[in-house]
Amino acid sequence: MRKRDYWSNILGQAFKVSLKRLGLERPDRLLIVLLLYAIYVVMLWHLLGSATASSEIISRTAAFIAPLIVLPLSYLWDIIEIPATLAERDRQRIEEYEAKNSAKFSLSVLAPTRNVERVSGPHSSVPALVAVTEFRATYLRLRADALGGWRAYGQVALTALSRSIDGKPFVEVELPHPISMRDEILAHPGIWAVVTFMRVSEADNKLSVHADWPHVLDKIFDLHGLYRATLVASSGHNDGPPQSVMVEVNWSGDWEKLTWRQVSD
Repeated sequence: MRKRDYWSNILGQAFKVSLKRLGLERPDRLLIVLLLYAIYVVMLWHLLGSATASSEIISRTAAFIAPLIVLPLSYLWDIIEIPATLAERDRQRIEEYEAKNSAKFSLSVLAPTRNVERVSGPHSSVPALVAVTEFRATYLRLRADALGGWRAYGQVALTALSRSIDGKPFVEVELPHPISMRDEILAHPGIWAVVTFMRVSEADNKLSVHADWPHVLDKIFDLHGLYRATLVASSGHNDGPPQSVMVEVNWSGDWEKLTWRQVSD
Protein backbone atom coordinates (compact mmCIF):
# COMPACT_ATOMS: atom_id res chain seq x y z
CA MET A 1 0.00 0.00 0.00
CA ARG A 2 2.80 2.42 0.89
CA LYS A 3 4.68 1.61 -2.30
CA ARG A 4 1.59 2.30 -4.40
CA ASP A 5 1.00 5.58 -2.59
CA TYR A 6 4.63 6.53 -3.08
CA TRP A 7 4.52 6.04 -6.85
CA SER A 8 1.12 7.67 -7.09
CA ASN A 9 2.64 10.72 -5.44
CA ILE A 10 5.65 10.59 -7.79
CA LEU A 11 3.46 10.40 -10.90
CA GLY A 12 1.26 13.23 -9.70
CA GLN A 13 4.21 15.49 -8.92
CA ALA A 14 5.90 14.64 -12.22
CA PHE A 15 2.77 15.61 -14.15
CA LYS A 16 2.46 18.92 -12.30
CA VAL A 17 6.14 19.74 -12.86
CA SER A 18 5.88 18.93 -16.57
CA LEU A 19 2.78 21.11 -17.01
CA LYS A 20 4.47 23.96 -15.16
CA ARG A 21 7.61 23.67 -17.26
CA LEU A 22 5.55 23.98 -20.47
CA GLY A 23 3.35 26.74 -19.09
CA LEU A 24 0.26 24.52 -18.95
CA GLU A 25 -0.12 24.27 -15.18
CA ARG A 26 -3.47 26.12 -15.21
CA PRO A 27 -6.28 24.28 -17.09
CA ASP A 28 -8.38 27.42 -17.25
CA ARG A 29 -5.53 29.21 -19.02
CA LEU A 30 -5.29 26.37 -21.54
CA LEU A 31 -9.02 26.54 -22.26
CA ILE A 32 -8.82 30.29 -22.81
CA VAL A 33 -5.87 29.84 -25.19
CA LEU A 34 -7.76 27.16 -27.15
CA LEU A 35 -10.83 29.40 -27.38
CA LEU A 36 -8.80 32.39 -28.56
CA TYR A 37 -6.95 30.22 -31.04
CA ALA A 38 -10.23 28.88 -32.45
CA ILE A 39 -11.48 32.48 -32.89
CA TYR A 40 -8.18 33.39 -34.54
CA VAL A 41 -8.46 30.48 -37.02
CA VAL A 42 -12.03 31.40 -37.94
CA MET A 43 -11.11 35.06 -38.46
CA LEU A 44 -8.03 34.14 -40.48
CA TRP A 45 -10.06 31.76 -42.66
CA HIS A 46 -12.69 34.39 -43.47
CA LEU A 47 -10.28 37.28 -43.97
CA LEU A 48 -7.64 35.53 -46.09
CA GLY A 49 -9.62 32.73 -47.67
CA SER A 50 -9.04 29.05 -47.49
CA ALA A 51 -6.02 28.88 -49.82
CA THR A 52 -4.00 31.61 -48.16
CA ALA A 53 -5.02 30.79 -44.63
CA SER A 54 -4.24 27.06 -44.82
CA SER A 55 -0.46 27.40 -44.72
CA GLU A 56 -0.64 30.02 -41.97
CA ILE A 57 -3.00 27.91 -39.91
CA ILE A 58 -0.77 24.83 -40.29
CA SER A 59 2.36 26.66 -39.10
CA ARG A 60 0.52 28.28 -36.20
CA THR A 61 -1.04 24.97 -35.22
CA ALA A 62 2.33 23.25 -35.28
CA ALA A 63 3.79 25.91 -33.00
CA PHE A 64 0.78 25.64 -30.71
CA ILE A 65 0.82 21.87 -30.30
CA ALA A 66 4.61 21.61 -29.99
CA PRO A 67 4.45 21.78 -26.17
CA LEU A 68 1.85 19.03 -26.17
CA ILE A 69 4.19 16.84 -28.20
CA VAL A 70 7.05 17.52 -25.75
CA LEU A 71 4.82 16.88 -22.73
CA PRO A 72 5.19 13.04 -22.69
CA LEU A 73 9.00 13.31 -22.91
CA SER A 74 9.08 15.91 -20.15
CA TYR A 75 6.76 13.76 -18.04
CA LEU A 76 8.99 10.70 -18.47
CA TRP A 77 12.08 12.71 -17.50
CA ASP A 78 10.40 14.03 -14.37
CA ILE A 79 9.30 10.52 -13.33
CA ILE A 80 12.98 9.52 -13.41
CA GLU A 81 14.29 12.68 -11.75
CA ILE A 82 11.76 13.36 -8.98
CA PRO A 83 12.56 10.32 -6.72
CA ALA A 84 16.19 11.47 -6.46
CA THR A 85 15.06 15.05 -5.83
CA LEU A 86 12.67 13.95 -3.08
CA ALA A 87 15.34 11.74 -1.50
CA GLU A 88 17.79 14.65 -1.40
CA ARG A 89 15.14 16.95 0.07
CA ASP A 90 14.28 14.38 2.75
CA ARG A 91 17.97 13.93 3.57
CA GLN A 92 18.41 17.68 4.05
CA ARG A 93 15.30 17.87 6.24
CA ILE A 94 16.54 14.98 8.38
CA GLU A 95 19.95 16.64 8.79
CA GLU A 96 18.30 19.93 9.77
CA TYR A 97 16.03 18.14 12.24
CA GLU A 98 18.89 16.16 13.79
CA ALA A 99 21.06 19.27 14.05
CA LYS A 100 18.25 21.12 15.82
CA ASN A 101 17.10 18.27 18.05
CA SER A 102 20.37 16.43 18.59
CA ALA A 103 21.37 15.29 22.08
CA LYS A 104 25.06 15.33 21.19
CA PHE A 105 27.64 17.36 23.08
CA SER A 106 31.21 18.54 22.63
CA LEU A 107 34.10 18.43 25.12
CA SER A 108 36.69 21.13 25.71
CA VAL A 109 39.34 21.87 28.33
CA LEU A 110 38.81 24.58 30.95
CA ALA A 111 41.65 26.50 32.57
CA PRO A 112 42.69 25.19 36.02
CA THR A 113 40.49 26.60 38.77
CA ARG A 114 41.19 27.25 42.44
CA ASN A 115 38.55 26.32 44.99
CA VAL A 116 38.26 26.26 48.74
CA GLU A 117 37.41 22.91 50.31
CA ARG A 118 35.89 22.57 53.74
CA VAL A 119 36.41 19.46 55.83
CA SER A 120 34.44 18.80 59.03
CA GLY A 121 35.88 16.82 61.92
CA PRO A 122 36.23 16.67 65.72
CA HIS A 123 37.75 19.72 67.34
CA SER A 124 41.35 19.09 68.47
CA SER A 125 40.79 20.60 71.93
CA VAL A 126 37.12 19.84 72.48
CA PRO A 127 36.17 16.51 70.81
CA ALA A 128 32.48 17.17 71.43
CA LEU A 129 32.66 20.13 69.06
CA VAL A 130 32.92 20.01 65.28
CA ALA A 131 35.73 21.91 63.62
CA VAL A 132 35.65 23.02 60.00
CA THR A 133 39.02 23.21 58.28
CA GLU A 134 39.48 24.99 54.96
CA PHE A 135 41.94 23.96 52.28
CA ARG A 136 42.67 25.43 48.90
CA ALA A 137 42.72 23.11 45.91
CA THR A 138 43.34 23.17 42.16
CA TYR A 139 40.88 21.47 39.82
CA LEU A 140 41.20 20.33 36.21
CA ARG A 141 37.77 20.31 34.59
CA LEU A 142 36.15 19.63 31.25
CA ARG A 143 33.38 21.66 29.69
CA ALA A 144 30.51 19.84 27.96
CA ASP A 145 28.30 21.84 25.55
CA ALA A 146 24.97 20.63 24.14
CA LEU A 147 25.13 20.85 20.34
CA GLY A 148 21.43 20.55 19.54
CA GLY A 149 18.10 21.68 20.84
CA TRP A 150 17.82 18.96 23.49
CA ARG A 151 19.54 18.51 26.80
CA ALA A 152 22.51 16.16 26.59
CA TYR A 153 23.53 13.74 29.29
CA GLY A 154 26.21 11.10 29.47
CA GLN A 155 29.30 9.82 31.21
CA VAL A 156 33.02 10.59 30.89
CA ALA A 157 35.58 7.83 31.34
CA LEU A 158 39.36 7.64 31.35
CA THR A 159 40.31 5.05 28.73
CA ALA A 160 44.06 5.54 28.31
CA LEU A 161 46.90 6.97 30.40
CA SER A 162 50.62 7.43 29.78
CA ARG A 163 53.40 9.38 31.48
CA SER A 164 56.76 10.95 30.73
CA ILE A 165 59.19 11.36 33.61
CA ASP A 166 62.32 13.56 33.36
CA GLY A 167 61.72 14.25 29.68
CA LYS A 168 61.80 10.59 28.65
CA PRO A 169 59.36 9.14 26.06
CA PHE A 170 55.82 8.51 27.20
CA VAL A 171 55.18 5.09 28.68
CA GLU A 172 51.68 3.67 28.75
CA VAL A 173 50.08 2.99 32.12
CA GLU A 174 47.97 -0.14 32.06
CA LEU A 175 44.44 0.53 33.27
CA PRO A 176 42.43 -2.41 34.62
CA HIS A 177 39.31 -1.01 32.91
CA PRO A 178 37.83 2.31 31.71
CA ILE A 179 37.45 4.51 34.77
CA SER A 180 34.29 6.60 34.94
CA MET A 181 34.37 10.09 36.41
CA ARG A 182 32.08 10.78 39.34
CA ASP A 183 30.48 13.80 37.62
CA GLU A 184 27.89 12.98 34.98
CA ILE A 185 27.23 15.25 32.02
CA LEU A 186 23.93 17.11 32.06
CA ALA A 187 24.13 19.98 29.58
CA HIS A 188 21.22 22.07 28.34
CA PRO A 189 21.15 24.23 25.21
CA GLY A 190 23.10 27.35 26.11
CA ILE A 191 23.99 26.01 29.57
CA TRP A 192 27.19 23.97 29.59
CA ALA A 193 28.11 21.36 32.17
CA VAL A 194 31.34 20.83 34.10
CA VAL A 195 33.07 17.49 34.66
CA THR A 196 35.94 17.34 37.16
CA PHE A 197 38.87 15.22 36.02
CA MET A 198 41.66 15.86 38.54
CA ARG A 199 42.30 17.73 41.77
CA VAL A 200 45.15 18.43 44.12
CA SER A 201 44.78 20.03 47.55
CA GLU A 202 47.27 22.01 49.62
CA ALA A 203 46.38 19.71 52.51
CA ASP A 204 48.28 16.70 51.13
CA ASN A 205 49.60 17.99 47.75
CA LYS A 206 48.65 14.67 46.12
CA LEU A 207 47.33 14.60 42.58
CA SER A 208 44.24 12.42 42.18
CA VAL A 209 41.56 11.62 39.61
CA HIS A 210 37.97 12.48 40.51
CA ALA A 211 36.78 8.89 40.23
CA ASP A 212 36.68 5.60 42.07
CA TRP A 213 40.38 5.06 41.50
CA PRO A 214 41.74 1.47 41.37
CA HIS A 215 43.87 0.52 44.34
CA VAL A 216 46.65 -0.84 42.08
CA LEU A 217 47.17 2.70 40.70
CA ASP A 218 47.27 4.52 44.05
CA LYS A 219 50.90 5.67 43.66
CA ILE A 220 50.85 6.31 39.92
CA PHE A 221 51.01 10.12 40.33
CA ASP A 222 53.75 10.12 42.99
CA LEU A 223 56.32 10.76 40.27
CA HIS A 224 56.37 14.28 38.83
CA GLY A 225 56.22 14.75 35.07
CA LEU A 226 53.81 14.87 32.14
CA TYR A 227 50.70 12.70 32.07
CA ARG A 228 48.60 12.16 28.96
CA ALA A 229 45.04 10.98 29.34
CA THR A 230 42.35 10.07 26.83
CA LEU A 231 38.87 10.91 28.06
CA VAL A 232 35.85 9.50 26.24
CA ALA A 233 32.32 10.77 26.73
CA SER A 234 29.33 8.72 25.65
CA SER A 235 25.83 10.10 25.26
CA GLY A 236 23.03 8.62 27.31
CA HIS A 237 20.81 8.93 24.21
CA ASN A 238 23.16 6.73 22.14
CA ASP A 239 23.19 9.74 19.80
CA GLY A 240 26.22 9.25 17.58
CA PRO A 241 29.72 7.99 18.33
CA PRO A 242 31.43 8.81 21.65
CA GLN A 243 33.30 12.11 21.92
CA SER A 244 36.94 11.95 22.97
CA VAL A 245 39.61 14.41 24.04
CA MET A 246 43.28 13.89 24.86
CA VAL A 247 44.86 16.07 27.53
CA GLU A 248 48.38 16.54 28.83
CA VAL A 249 48.79 17.29 32.54
CA ASN A 250 51.97 18.94 33.79
CA TRP A 251 52.45 17.82 37.40
CA SER A 252 55.48 19.48 38.99
CA GLY A 253 54.63 18.52 42.56
CA ASP A 254 53.22 21.92 43.50
CA TRP A 255 49.45 22.10 43.88
CA GLU A 256 49.42 25.77 42.81
CA LYS A 257 51.34 25.11 39.57
CA LEU A 258 49.25 22.28 38.18
CA THR A 259 48.53 22.93 34.47
CA TRP A 260 47.13 21.04 31.52
CA ARG A 261 46.33 21.44 27.86
CA GLN A 262 44.50 19.66 25.10
CA VAL A 263 46.71 17.77 22.65
CA SER A 264 46.15 15.88 19.42
CA ASP A 265 46.51 12.15 19.06
